[in-house]
Amino acid sequence: MKRSDHEMTGEFDRLPPHSIEAEICLLASMMQAGKDDPGFHAMRSAVGSAAAFFQVDHQIIFAALCQMADRGTGIDLVTIRDELAKRQQLEDVGGAAYLAQIISAVPSIAHGQHYAEIMAEKSRLRQMIAAANEMLRSAHGGNDASTIAQEAMTRLAKSAQSGKGCEYVRIDDLLMTTYDELSEHGAELVPMGFRDFDELYGGIAPGEMCVIGARPSMGKSTLLRQIAVKSALGGVPTGLVSLEEGKSKMARNWLASETLIENGRIRRRQLSPGDFNSMAGAVARFADVPLYITDRARRLADIRAMISLWVARYGVRLVLIDYLQRVGGVEGKSAYERVSAISLGLSDIFKELNVAGIVAVQLNRQLTARDDKRPQMADIRKSGQIEQDADGIIFLHRQDYFELDNPSYRPTGEAELIIAKWRDGPRNKIVQLKSDLMHQRFIEGVPIF
Repeated sequence: MKRSDHEMTGEFDRLPPHSIEAEICLLASMMQAGKDDPGFHAMRSAVGSAAAFFQVDHQIIFAALCQMADRGTGIDLVTIRDELAKRQQLEDVGGAAYLAQIISAVPSIAHGQHYAEIMAEKSRLRQMIAAANEMLRSAHGGNDASTIAQEAMTRLAKSAQSGKGCEYVRIDDLLMTTYDELSEHGAELVPMGFRDFDELYGGIAPGEMCVIGARPSMGKSTLLRQIAVKSALGGVPTGLVSLEEGKSKMARNWLASETLIENGRIRRRQLSPGDFNSMAGAVARFADVPLYITDRARRLADIRAMISLWVARYGVRLVLIDYLQRVGGVEGKSAYERVSAISLGLSDIFKELNVAGIVAVQLNRQLTARDDKRPQMADIRKSGQIEQDADGIIFLHRQDYFELDNPSYRPTGEAELIIAKWRDGPRNKIVQLKSDLMHQRFIEGVPIF
């Protein structure tokens, strides 16, 4: 039986999720703990902010407690009453009688952390409801569906992460956890997919950001696509955020790489029946391969929301972004400041969501003026604070590109992955590859030196 509009409307008239009891018990626990008790700060951290409280008078009391602790003021019933009186908020919270009622709500602070966790969960649910209501208003207002969806994902991702407080761990627990992980299955590194590189470095760890820097037309988009496919075919759930190429172009390039049909012929649709058979086989090989692609997440907040969705829904462990300078939604007076903010933002996303990240970066043109046009660390230092944020920096170099106008030069097809920085491995190593850009791929097999 279809439910009536009145019945469905009634669901939205209910009070949003909250627990007044948990709020009162948390405030009581904080009052009893006082500023010098570590429990006070643990509860404060778990709650996050006054907005986590549903009741306004509880928000006022919590804010006063936090500011008193920050000033070093002792906390008890008298000092709290005086603080609120000075703020002219004592009557707003129900007067001294209500404060006395709160502070006697629990016999000890033993369960304060549990009360904070209840509140934080209710707060996240309210934020999700608010995001859903905003989406409804935007949809009824005739706004663009794609924009509504992106904004909703961003708000939901923020609400999922909010209220979790600052986590910490004691060193013996940390070391024991790491020991157990290593003894069971080894380090959770995500391979790059090129044998020589992975033998030397093992791959990229969750939370790390590896930067691949190159000048335009070096093939960095091709390299990222190839890494993404190698990773996903190896069973690692992988996400690719492309700000450089559209989905259709990426699909054509993947078909060229998998079938060895010239990319230009696929683009021009100069294809034989045999070519279509080859492409059909390639399509079949990718059935159920865990590779997820978007070319619509273009702002930093949208990228965070998309990665959060991938991690939650598909367990994505590797994310590739092509490329950093095209990420929007970040303010800055100069290009240097904007790039620095994007770099830090992406690094934080990878750490918070515990995914390995590979980010393409376009290097400035000053290297083209040098005799030796191999990229150097100085070329990336002028592009924001990428060097500080990155756990690994790899430069992609093809000398053939710089000899296009030299009639006496014979192309070699040689390409180099120059490992200029790696936090837990050797620097200044070079992995030799062969470029086969006609088929949108790089071929390995040349020894590392």
